[in-house]
Amino acid sequence: MASSINDPSVVGELTICGMDPAHYKGTIAWVPLIAEYLWRIQLGPVYIRGMTLTTGGQEAIVDTGTELITAPMSIVQQIQTVTGAKVNSQGAYEIECNNISTLPAIVFTLDGQDFILEGQDYVIQVLTIC
Repeated sequence: MASSINDPSVVGELTICGMDPAHYKGTIAWVPLIAEYLWRIQLGPVYIRGMTLTTGGQEAIVDTGTELITAPMSIVQQIQTVTGAKVNSQGAYEIECNNISTLPAIVFTLDGQDFILEGQDYVIQVLTIC
C-alpha cells in the first residue's frame, strides 16, 4: 500500500474478512497451511522449460508484503542458468530488460494446482535494470 504514498492520484483499498471479485479474475485457489506462523505451505514440484527444479516436499512461505521471490540456492542457480541471468555487485541477479518477454515460464505446484509465472511475473524492472 505504501508504493503510491507520494502519488495522490493512486488510490487503494483494504478488505478485511472478505474478497472483492472486482479485483481478481478466475477462481481463488485455496492451499492448506502447514502452520499459521508465517503462512507456511507445502511446495510441490517446480519446473522451468520442462526441467524439474524440485520434486517438492519443501515448505514455502506466502508473503504478500513483498514482491521478492526466494528459493533454495540450488533452484536459483538452475533458473539463472536457464535464463542467462548474471550476478551483479550486490549479489542480485540481472538480465537484459528486452529479454523479459522471451524468458521461460516457471511452473510451481501447490496442493496439486499448477501456477505459472511468466518472465514479467518474476522479473522486477527498475528503470533500465532488470
